[in-house]
Amino acid sequence: YVLVTGRPPFDGTTAMELMSKHAYDPLVPPEQIVARVPREVSAVIQRMMAKDAGDRFQTMDEVIRTLEMWLGEVHTGSFSPREEQITMMEKFVGQF
Repeated sequence: YVLVTGRPPFDGTTAMELMSKHAYDPLVPPEQIVARVPREVSAVIQRMMAKDAGDRFQTMDEVIRTLEMWLGEVHTGSFSPREEQITMMEKFVGQF
């Protein structure tokens, strides 16, 4: 959430306030904070942060497959990034 919006999902002055907000307050969709965040990426983030564990992705593999489908990348087997993907990610992290 912070990586794509530049801010934490909830603000609070105490640990109890933050925990309460995490547990009960609705999450502001990332695309409403940063307009250039694609709706599909926002949906993935929201699902990863769902209040009910049953509504979340159950494995990182599910997250990766969902994002790959959105990107038009179809792979079978376990995830193994290509060298150019690693280089691109390092570039984006450096820019961030």
